[in-house]
Amino acid sequence: PPPSYLPQPLIRQPRRNLAGPVQTVSLSDKQHDYFQVTRTSPISLTSPTTYSIALTTDPTPLYRVEVDPRPAADPAIQLFDFVDPFPLAAARMHPYVTAAAAICTHEPATDGAKWHSFNESYALLVMEVVPGLPTIERHVSWKYVNKSTHLACSIMGSLFGYGEDAMLARYGMSGPGKFRADMVFEIIRGGGIEFELGIVMQAFVRIELDRRRNAKRGRNATASAAPTAPAPALEVALVNAHNMKIAAFSDCSNSRLLRGPHVGYSVHSPSLDY
Repeated sequence: PPPSYLPQPLIRQPRRNLAGPVQTVSLSDKQHDYFQVTRTSPISLTSPTTYSIALTTDPTPLYRVEVDPRPAADPAIQLFDFVDPFPLAAARMHPYVTAAAAICTHEPATDGAKWHSFNESYALLVMEVVPGLPTIERHVSWKYVNKSTHLACSIMGSLFGYGEDAMLARYGMSGPGKFRADMVFEIIRGGGIEFELGIVMQAFVRIELDRRRNAKRGRNATASAAPTAPAPALEVALVNAHNMKIAAFSDCSNSRLLRGPHVGYSVHSPSLDY
């Protein structure tokens, strides 16, 4: 006879899966969020240009990005929410760092801020590969796609050591039927907040680096850090994880990466005002 249980177990509500109502979306699920970027101030070479970020399904602004084109600006790019006057993420550029840029996606206003180097081809993202487990650092690659103004950003290698679609994000999309979404982020879900902040910051950094380089060459120096049309779409290109360049680009420590002093922030900083 089967084992008997006393007292009799309670009648349970049926479950659809082991996790119950807990959401466990991961990068491997290939689900995406879509964010609309809107420029909210005039483009200028003498003061920061600001952008708001909202869901494409809800125009309520969630975040604000400030891009300061002046060479003396430090940090050059900052991302804020609308509650805290201190940035959620920030980027420093030459001459304050030894790399093309350095990005912090976790409390950049604190003494313990960790900065990761960024250049035109390689970058580093902090990500959750499995929900709830510790984050790891993985290299990604950004490039323009098919000689267009669309940028591409994908993980270098694979998540679990076997081949799979490696695209993590895009900024700007187009397709058949005259479809076009210029200032729109498509970001894969499940990577964690630092991962998503890193995607947005790296997109703005790459565009601003290109603008500064073109300005030195005498091209249109007033190009926006988030062009309206056509927009750079950001997707990541799959690169061999064992490429020799990876070793050369491995994450620099703050002592080797930062040239200037620690970035100072003030609650009354005028850059935080509209």
